Amino acid sequence: MKLSVLVLLSLQLSHAFNLPYGNLRSSIFDRRPDNLARLGSRISSRCSESARPCRPLSMQTTQEKASKAINPIFGDTGGAILAVEKLSLSAGPRDILLDASFKAMQGDRIGVVGANGAGKSTLLSAIVRTRAWDSGEAVIKPETTVGYLIQTAVSGSKRSAWDEASSGMNKIMAAEERLLKAQEAVEREAMSERAANELASAQAEFEAVGGSSKDQKVARVLNGLGFQREDHNKSCTEFSGGWQMRIALARLLLSEPDLLLLDEPTNHLDMSAKQWLVSYLKEYKGTIMVVTHETSLLDGIACNTILEVRDKRLHVFKCSHSKFLLERQARVDAAAKAYEAQQREIEKLQSYIDRFGAKASKASSAQSRKKQLEKMEVIDAPESLQTGRRPKLVLPEPPKCRMEMVVMKDAEIGWSEEKPLYRDLSLSITRGMRVVILGPNGCGKSTLLWALAGRLPLIKGSRTTTDGLSLGLFTQDLAQELDPSSTALDVVMETVQEVDPSINTEKARAAMGALGLTGEKSLQQIGTLSGGEKARVALSMFVLVPHNLLLLDEPSNHLDIPTIDALTEALRDYEGTVAVVTHNRAFCDRFNPTHVAFVRGDGQVSFEERPVRESDWEEVARAESAMAEGMAAEAAAAAAVDKEAKRAAYEANKKRGNAPKRIEKIEKEVGKLEQKIAQIDADMVAKGSNVEALYELQSKRDSLQGDLDKLYAEWEELETILS
Repeated sequence: MKLSVLVLLSLQLSHAFNLPYGNLRSSIFDRRPDNLARLGSRISSRCSESARPCRPLSMQTTQEKASKAINPIFGDTGGAILAVEKLSLSAGPRDILLDASFKAMQGDRIGVVGANGAGKSTLLSAIVRTRAWDSGEAVIKPETTVGYLIQTAVSGSKRSAWDEASSGMNKIMAAEERLLKAQEAVEREAMSERAANELASAQAEFEAVGGSSKDQKVARVLNGLGFQREDHNKSCTEFSGGWQMRIALARLLLSEPDLLLLDEPTNHLDMSAKQWLVSYLKEYKGTIMVVTHETSLLDGIACNTILEVRDKRLHVFKCSHSKFLLERQARVDAAAKAYEAQQREIEKLQSYIDRFGAKASKASSAQSRKKQLEKMEVIDAPESLQTGRRPKLVLPEPPKCRMEMVVMKDAEIGWSEEKPLYRDLSLSITRGMRVVILGPNGCGKSTLLWALAGRLPLIKGSRTTTDGLSLGLFTQDLAQELDPSSTALDVVMETVQEVDPSINTEKARAAMGALGLTGEKSLQQIGTLSGGEKARVALSMFVLVPHNLLLLDEPSNHLDIPTIDALTEALRDYEGTVAVVTHNRAFCDRFNPTHVAFVRGDGQVSFEERPVRESDWEEVARAESAMAEGMAAEAAAAAAVDKEAKRAAYEANKKRGNAPKRIEKIEKEVGKLEQKIAQIDADMVAKGSNVEALYELQSKRDSLQGDLDKLYAEWEELETILS
């Protein structure tokens, strides 16, 4: 049985195909046939001809062992694309999930919800068997392709963003490889009908799998996820972890698996990219199973099933997310009523037994009630939907410092001196400010934050700080940099004691507990924690150290709603200074900023003392829409040119494939024409001085000679194509 599995763990997983000539673009087929023999050696030279440099498909990855451990089970699913039956999972002595059962049908949209650490990500990893089961099974329908994206990206790929994103398009890549081999076969066997037929078949397959629109697909997905056109050429190593995660997501989407498993896919996306992803997934033809805290994603893709992981059980709701909230409450209320009714019945039976069990006259009826009580299937105590007290986070008192904390004057900021993002920027961060940094995707908000922190040297201008400044920078990638082999508590203690040796284990565990890392969670290895739990570990490290200026880059990523509430509440109560980059509107509203720094795509920054307005979000949406339209127009123009080139290449390719048969036919036609011309020559000699007859014969001869010349010209052209 042929099983096709595309498991895309991250940016760096091994590829199902390793083509000998690299990641070929469909436009290679416009090469002249006489160059085909040298095509393999010339592909690398095409880097200078194309806007996207070619990269080899080899990859050394830190997750090769993990990818080899992937072993999904294929078998009878009773018509479903995925069948999970009585699946139980644990981590050491701790149960994570007990007797989970559900089915996913073709085209289903399944949302997986629950608190951080409840076992949502564990369920996905169990389905693709990167995590062992205790009991039960998860079976996938044979011939199903599976795409799986975990929460964290792994850096290291040296490919360009374009090549990495397109490297999962295995059907197209296989069709390209077949077509290239067919072309080479025609080159070797110029007169072979078999080779010509194979070339025609390979060309048809290439068109059928969408090979001609490959570049348009890649451009659409990369642009939708926020990449500028100039980003397509950049090596993956030039991007931050969050942007590498977008590349991994692009690669997964472009692989178009039948079963798409996504774990918090929006964590590293801004508002525009989230909206694009929702629209893309809404039209997706396969089955989708997504772990997320984003209700807008669950509603946007029209989920028809919600799986809630709660209290080590999987609760299945065959409805939309909005109806799930109502049905869940109804179930809990019904369970509570049933439990209370049974408890009253148990109390009544037990009371009778206690009162009359010793009396001879009532012994029989008391014994009957005792047996009734023993046979009763006791209903468990009802589950509460309350998650307990919301984590209470108190930030350390900020050290004292002067009023002007960070001042930048006439600053030129960027990662390249040739293309700075900001010019002549001047701004001042003073004590007590709560600043939110807004702006469209890709405008340089994070870059500005890094420059304020002093992590990115200015190209020009000056940055001065006050005496006594204690600055803390929280970035999107902190959680990804944690040592997976260390426990959460050890990582926190090692980090915070370097800054403040007085922080002891008790204080660290108190802070971690306030962020939901209670009990044994703080003693687990980082590698066993979910993405949300790792984010809490990184946040614990950040909040334990006293600072008077906090700079946070997208701090709400990976956090569930209770933790986001705890963080925003702590920031509101904090007496120090805060600057936050965020695209999370709810976070921004709760944060209640005093100042707004609005970053525009032209490198201009407006810095005003005021609250966030509705017009700010509208401007962000307009700017991102205009940016997306511009990129779409560029992509469409490039696609139009590419389409015309492909059409011409297709016609040339078709002509070349048919050349052997056509030459054979021309040879026969030439022979017939030459015989006719020879006969006319003989007739002209025979006619002698009959001028009228000679004129008529000469006219016929000229016409036949013209046809013969055309055939010779076509024959020469075909021989040139095949030589």
